[in-house]
Amino acid sequence: MSSGIVDQDVHNPKYGKAFQGLKNYILYNLGWPLIKIELTDEHLTVCCIEAVQKFYHYDAHDYGLEVVNVDDNNIVKIPSHISKRNIVDVIFEGDSINQGIGGLDSSTMKLGFVFPSDVQDSLLAEFDVAKYYLYLQELEDIKKVLQIHRHWDIVNDEIVLHPQEADFTQVGILYGKVPELKDCEQEPWIKKYSLGLAKIILGNVRRKLTSLQAGGSLQLDGAEQVSEGQAMVDKLDEELMTRMRPLPLMQL
Repeated sequence: MSSGIVDQDVHNPKYGKAFQGLKNYILYNLGWPLIKIELTDEHLTVCCIEAVQKFYHYDAHDYGLEVVNVDDNNIVKIPSHISKRNIVDVIFEGDSINQGIGGLDSSTMKLGFVFPSDVQDSLLAEFDVAKYYLYLQELEDIKKVLQIHRHWDIVNDEIVLHPQEADFTQVGILYGKVPELKDCEQEPWIKKYSLGLAKIILGNVRRKLTSLQAGGSLQLDGAEQVSEGQAMVDKLDEELMTRMRPLPLMQL
C-alpha cells in the first residue's frame, strides 16, 4: 500500500491479479454472462480501489503501534510505511520529570507532567485496545486535576508535539493498518460499495453509447443504473460515517 492508503494507479502491476473475486461479484450482480456488461477490467479495478480506499480511510479495524524517537525540537518523522491519513493517535511516554501528581523537580523547580506511566509503558511494549481505552480515561482524569494539555499536530510529513517545554524522548504512533488486497475482498461493505460505483460507471457508459446508435432502451437502462448505483453509494457512505473507532486527539 502507498502513502495514500491504497495505490491509485490502476495500471500498477500488483493489480494484475488482484480483486478477481470482487470483480466477479460485481459482474455477476450486473447480470453477466447473460447480459453484456460494457465495462473494462480497468473500470472494475477503479471501483475496487475507490471502495477499499474509502473504507480503510474511515474504518481501520486493525491497529499498529510504532515507537519512534523524538528530536530536540519535539518533532517526529512519520515512518514511510505509515500513512499520515491513517494515524489515529500519538501515545506519549512518561516525562523525565515525573515525581507524582503535581510533583516538583528539585533541580529545575518546575512542575512535572504526570501521566499513567505503567499503562503507557505497557502500551509501548505491547499494544492492546482495552489498555488503550484505559490509557485515554486515565489521561482525561489527570487532565482535570492538573489542567495540563498535551497534544500533537501533523505538519507535512512530521508530527509536532506540544507543549514545547516538555521533554519528550519517545512516542508511540497508533495507526490503522490496511490488510492485504486479497483480504479486502471479504469485507461486505467494500463489495457493496464497489458494486454501487460500477453501476454508476456502467449507467454513464450506456447513456453515452445511446448517442452513437439508434434506439432508446440503452439510454433508459443507463439512467436506471446510475440512479440505483448512486442510491447504494449514498446509503453506504452514511453507514460508514456512523461506525465507531477510537477518537484521536484525546491526549493531555
